[in-house]
Amino acid sequence: MLDYQTTRTAIQSASSGWIGKSILALFTILGSFRYGVGLYAWRAAERLEKPSFVSVKKLPGGVDLRRYDSYLIAETTIPKEGFRESTGDGFRACAGYIFGKNKASKQKRTALQ
Repeated sequence: MLDYQTTRTAIQSASSGWIGKSILALFTILGSFRYGVGLYAWRAAERLEKPSFVSVKKLPGGVDLRRYDSYLIAETTIPKEGFRESTGDGFRACAGYIFGKNKASKQKRTALQ
């Protein structure tokens, strides 16, 4: 006949095994998801347009002197101190310029009567 202590120990070991396996499965899923997102971001970054260049000279230590073709850059200065606020405002200003918010708008002209 089984006593109380033996039954309790058997239940605890069975439940702790289940919890341990569940935690391991969760970490495995989250780890796979994290590496999948990282791989996707890396592949997206590799597809971005890069300025063309000609290698002028190879220096010791893996340094490569390059001559780049000319290209345009949109930039702005934001007079805020916080990194998060100034980054968001700067991004919106550059995106607005790129997408045409810098063009003059036509307004109706009215005459005073």
